Amino acid sequence: MDNIEKVIYLSPSNWMKTSQQINHLLVNQVEVYYKESSSSFILLPPQNMKGMKLLYYPKVGIYVGRGASHSWLWFVEVLDKSGFYDLYFLDEKNIHEGRLADLDIFLVGGGDTFAIAEALGEKGAQRLKGFIEGGGTYLGSCAGAYLLLDLSGPPFTPFTNFTRVEMKNIRDYLPECKAMPHKFFTPYNGTYVIHPVRETVVIMPLGKSPFRNHKVLTAPLYGGPSLQASKDETTLAYYRDFTDKTIFLVEKELAQEMLIGKGAAIKKNLGKGEIWLYGPHFEHPRYYHSNRIIVETIFVSLNGSNARNSPSSFCLLYTSDAADELDGVDLGGRRII
Repeated sequence: MDNIEKVIYLSPSNWMKTSQQINHLLVNQVEVYYKESSSSFILLPPQNMKGMKLLYYPKVGIYVGRGASHSWLWFVEVLDKSGFYDLYFLDEKNIHEGRLADLDIFLVGGGDTFAIAEALGEKGAQRLKGFIEGGGTYLGSCAGAYLLLDLSGPPFTPFTNFTRVEMKNIRDYLPECKAMPHKFFTPYNGTYVIHPVRETVVIMPLGKSPFRNHKVLTAPLYGGPSLQASKDETTLAYYRDFTDKTIFLVEKELAQEMLIGKGAAIKKNLGKGEIWLYGPHFEHPRYYHSNRIIVETIFVSLNGSNARNSPSSFCLLYTSDAADELDGVDLGGRRII
């Protein structure tokens, strides 16, 4: 390689292949820098370091313990196709034992948020907070997003100080159900968390990483939250519209009131680390362009000058009992909050 900067762009049409190429370079400890403003990768130290992050090959953990639905497999598929092979599957026992300390990024997908919070408990919440404050990245999708919202009462009490993000799909009365009565609400602390729609919705990015170079996106909503950030948090995208594939579980007017214009993706800095909360399932394998959000979130959150762990020279796979035997993994259920 000659001593000239080489720029590689994460373009909309071939971003997965590009991600594979970049991760191959990182595994082989080639120096690669990431520029957020253009979603580009620069080989060799750039002449202008402003806005640059030195990357490294990350250790990515995925929650597969009690309360997790099958959607953790969506993360695996997207990461596998994008060249992230250093994956670790953790259940609540592994978290209690301190295995988060081995990771750079921790992903929590859909499922039953009550069961996840109960399984992790006070000890798990402390481990998770220490992981993030120490420089780790938390990405929560759907139930994983609910987990770190500003909720109150058991089993969420240990998680109340992570963010000040509020959910807006909540009512003190139960509205009329139009479809899927087993899915449209969850009782919560004397109120009701309403899941107003399911399937594909339209998401509008706000020009901030990792949504910076995206226009309108579509992604499925399977009970994920409608969000409102506090002044200490950043809204990255909002719910813009419905589609012909959207299934309304309540009256359309109420669904619009709960979702349209509300936050779909929010970022919070906590200590040295970051929290990314996504209501829709950007990781769903059928949504290629939205999958890129997951991968860019990983690249955006990495900074080799402050790496938590040394880069891997080859890929190891740690599999928990829950991943091996699906012991305690909830493959269904209504409480998607």
